[in-house]
Amino acid sequence: MWTSAAEYVTIALPVSHLVDHSMSDLWISVKVHPGAGKDIMIQHAPGRLEAWVRAKPVQGEATAALVGLLARTFAVSPGSIRLVKGRSGRHKVFRIRTSHGATG
Repeated sequence: MWTSAAEYVTIALPVSHLVDHSMSDLWISVKVHPGAGKDIMIQHAPGRLEAWVRAKPVQGEATAALVGLLARTFAVSPGSIRLVKGRSGRHKVFRIRTSHGATG
């Protein structure tokens, strides 16, 4: 049974669980729900997330809020997160540069 977004809490996902340590990029698929009551994220499967953000889908505000939520969840800087697909849609793909395997 599906529960409301208000019943979920933000989860810290262990990057080590989702990352191939021989690589320095993490690819994440996210379905986003803008205009929510709070910023939260749940994991459906490794690399597949669903997020609710307070920001409205106006001039990229919801995507910017999602990047901030991803940065907090994965303990990386927002600058290490790049939107790869889904600029104007609810289904987005991000590439997250992690410290694992990164050089220089």
